[in-house]
Amino acid sequence: MGDIKITISNLCKHLNLIFDMKMKPEMFRLAKFNKSDDDIVKTFWILLSNMINLPSTDEIVLNVKRHFLNLKYKSLQFYALPEDMLNGSRELLLAFAYLVSQDYLNKYVKTMVSNSSLNPYYQPKIEDLQYKVENYTFNLKQIKSDNDFENALQWIEGRIKHNKKIMSEYQTCFEKFSIKLCRRNLMPHPEQLSVPAILALNSAEHAKTFLESTENVFKILENHERWLRTQSAFWDWMNSVLLERQKHSHVINPEKLDKFLAAIE
Repeated sequence: MGDIKITISNLCKHLNLIFDMKMKPEMFRLAKFNKSDDDIVKTFWILLSNMINLPSTDEIVLNVKRHFLNLKYKSLQFYALPEDMLNGSRELLLAFAYLVSQDYLNKYVKTMVSNSSLNPYYQPKIEDLQYKVENYTFNLKQIKSDNDFENALQWIEGRIKHNKKIMSEYQTCFEKFSIKLCRRNLMPHPEQLSVPAILALNSAEHAKTFLESTENVFKILENHERWLRTQSAFWDWMNSVLLERQKHSHVINPEKLDKFLAAIE
């Protein structure tokens, strides 16, 4: 029981960060028993809408149902849910689980990575590419002898070695992380760096910008990795949701359902 509480708690944190929502673990427990407390039903409708990336509209229920109809989702109870969002939390929980099982959460996270500067093919804005070359610590005009020239060459070689070392360390860390993402099919080509990442290696200012722009994505990836490790507990728990649904299943009036489907289409 402890595992599922932790898993759902982590899942809520994950969903809240991705979709800017306020999901609570208690909502999942109440939805299992088809409760309608604390705007649970409305929250789940909004979650479904966000997961399938529908535009904001007053017709959330109809639009979500249309999308599920296109997905060939076969739950008649789902299509019979009222538009006033007053009940049906268990059916919405099952619909959420269906989207997750259809890889919607993975795809959404993958899209976020692709749209971030972690993607090797990410195209930053022109103004973000402005790069200020650091000033040399010596004035070239001061090189007046062969000895000065040799000292300058040694300094340049030292800078090159230092930069190569930093880049190698960064590249190693980046490859370890990106290979991990590739195994989850969340990121392509671990051997490449994006333009912002390359700039970050050579400029403290760009490094700060790069880290700030990717901070949220890294948090999401960390949460997603945790979810992928623990999701089996969620699916085991969903079996109990299905059993609960069977206890309280009822026959749907075909005429009433036809009206719902006609409204959707």
